[in-house]
Order: sequence, then structure tokens, then C-alpha cells
Amino acid sequence: MHVALVFTRILGTQFPGAGTVYRSLMLEFDEPVLVDTEYIAEVSVLSVDRKRHRARVLTLIREATEPEKTNVFGIGLVIHKERI
Repeated sequence: MHVALVFTRILGTQFPGAGTVYRSLMLEFDEPVLVDTEYIAEVSVLSVDRKRHRARVLTLIREATEPEKTNVFGIGLVIHKERI
């Protein structure tokens, strides 16, 4: 589960930034995530509800050497009162 912390860092520091609250996250582990392997983390916005200041996001983790293969797939809900 430590691999999911990378999304908290991205959402809380870069996109949308400080003040972001992670309401939920559903993860599916399709492939193992090994400690000594380099990965690529991706976050994409699926939908935005500006009235409720919420966004549904897609989160992916892929091996850097095999980016066509997804190791971890997730759907999350984030809230930010000023930036969403």
C-alpha cells in the first residue's frame, strides 16, 4: 500500500496542490510492485464537479521499463475548495 502514497504527494503538492483532501481511493494491483524497480506514476482528471469542489481522478503506476503494462490502477475522489 505504500505505493499509493505517491498519489497523495502529487495531489497535495502539485495537482491541484496544498489543501487537497483525498476523500477516497480504490486500487487494483494487477502486477507486483517491487522495491528495487523504477516506476512511473500518472494522475489524470476524469471529471470535475466545480459546484461541490470535487474531482474524480484516475491513478496509474507503471514500470519505467515496460510503460505499456499497468501495475496499479486506481480511481480516486479529491476535494479542494479553492482550486476545483
